[in-house]
Amino acid sequence: EIKHQGMYENTIIIVHSDNGGALAWAEDSKLGGASSNYPLRGGKFGLYEGGVRVRGFVHSDLLPESQRNSTWDGLMHISDILDTIVGAATAGGVTITEGRRRR
Repeated sequence: EIKHQGMYENTIIIVHSDNGGALAWAEDSKLGGASSNYPLRGGKFGLYEGGVRVRGFVHSDLLPESQRNSTWDGLMHISDILDTIVGAATAGGVTITEGRRRR
């Protein structure tokens, strides 16, 4: 739909997860849980990889060719994304005002 509206060329799509799947707080871990983060240990609210290591991706025609089809193996937190989004949205003199952009 965004291609038909002529907005695709100026769109950045960001998809990410939040802190792994939730696990049941059973005393016997053999009972399983509400989700599985296998092969990672732990889950939501935990500091093991199953609680903090999740997948995500960024897609945009605005990405430089050198960054397309690349991977990031470092750490990232949702709070790191805000400055990146605002910087991208305000590039070229565009300002964000009450959910709308103005030139």
